[in-house]
Amino acid sequence: MDELEIRNSIINNINNSYPLINNNLKHDYKYLKERTIYFELKEYIDKFIDSCNPNRSFIIPGIRGVGKTTLLYQLYKYLYEIKNIQENRILFLDLNRLKHRPDFNLLDYLDVFIKDINEEHYLTSTQLFVLIDETQYAKNWDIAAKTMYDENSNVFIVFTGSNALNLESTADTLRRSIKKQMYPLTFSEYTELNYNINMPYKFTDIIYDVLQTGDVEELEKIEKQLHLNEYKVLKHNIKKEFEYYLEYGDLPVTILKNKIDSIQTTLEVSDKIVETDMDLISSIKSETRLKAYELISLLATEKPGEIALNKIANNIQTSTKTIENLLEILRKTELIFPIEIYGSPSKKSRTPTKYYFLSTQSKAAFFLSEGDLSRDTRQSLGILAENMVASTLHRIKETKKNKTGVYYDARRGGVDFIITTKNGNVVPIEVGIGKKNKKQIIQAINYYKSEYGIVISNRTDFITKEDNIIFIPLSTFSLA
Repeated sequence: MDELEIRNSIINNINNSYPLINNNLKHDYKYLKERTIYFELKEYIDKFIDSCNPNRSFIIPGIRGVGKTTLLYQLYKYLYEIKNIQENRILFLDLNRLKHRPDFNLLDYLDVFIKDINEEHYLTSTQLFVLIDETQYAKNWDIAAKTMYDENSNVFIVFTGSNALNLESTADTLRRSIKKQMYPLTFSEYTELNYNINMPYKFTDIIYDVLQTGDVEELEKIEKQLHLNEYKVLKHNIKKEFEYYLEYGDLPVTILKNKIDSIQTTLEVSDKIVETDMDLISSIKSETRLKAYELISLLATEKPGEIALNKIANNIQTSTKTIENLLEILRKTELIFPIEIYGSPSKKSRTPTKYYFLSTQSKAAFFLSEGDLSRDTRQSLGILAENMVASTLHRIKETKKNKTGVYYDARRGGVDFIITTKNGNVVPIEVGIGKKNKKQIIQAINYYKSEYGIVISNRTDFITKEDNIIFIPLSTFSLA
């Protein structure tokens, strides 16, 4: 594309962005509520506007359906309506719409926006804002990010996209940018978005401290306050609301949909990952793609267990090498993530890995549409609860920069998870639906010489501590 075509395209984009964004943010004449990450970026924007803060380049990866596009819409609305930034100084680019244009080059677009359309602002260092969605469709996006940062101290830029692209492309880009991963909704975010319940607590930090120390005093106080005040506005009792959240509630893309539409949309998100994102990581043949659908369905509808590659290969009639490659690609898309066995490096190399879904709702969609376990409410809820706890532990580990190790216990009759704290302590964790006896957790505490163990279940409505065993309600743990 020549410069004139790019200029006309950008001008058309600028003229149409606000009406499009404003319309997409409304539902029943009300605006969609913001997630925590919105307020974090809003604070960076405020500091940039006030003092040209050097923190002005952000990378926001996340699985499909997690709300990245809505986040950019809300930031645009904030800039235009609240901070009174003129439309021509804000560029919103959806690269999914531009990917088929001949010779599309992201850096060319940014140069025209900054140095041509905003030439006066460029020369006077007036602040400009660039919001780029679906970054995975731009080749050499990281070069554009590096160039923008190095050459334009007056430009605030946000890139969002699937991790299929590997948004950690170069060390240079990472040094210049702040990465903020978007995860599926926690239960606290879910209740905020659906019921306008104000959750002023940093639940991730609070649950993290419980895992690390076994001290439940602060969480007990907050939990009581929630039940006394905030949870009164829920349409159902807390356990019923939590069960709905497990099956339909952790992906923002379905937050305004009914159950049937929610299942369909969730399955479509998984299909899009297979049809589009996997190819951005590694080109795969059509017959291999069909095996990916079968593999995802198998992982979703069975109880999490050690992955025996040869068994799965036999079930879906392919090679173990193909299964191994597909699991790695799906891991990079963030649809699934691995948890290794607790033990020595040699033991880990000899023992299969367990795989869980980052979004429990994604797993539930297969249960509800085709899985036999959907007929057994208690069993299916138990499996979904285990997936939710695994996903929460994984997110806490990633958020806290690996200060917490997360593993599974491969001993016969072992607990569901083992975590290692930053001080090297071993904490066994058992998950379940319904009344559970203390036999497994007591055995694990004794076997690993742990100071305490944790049972996460719906056995209790409030946190309780019996000797060295901490009982945490599933709904409370899912707030993190």
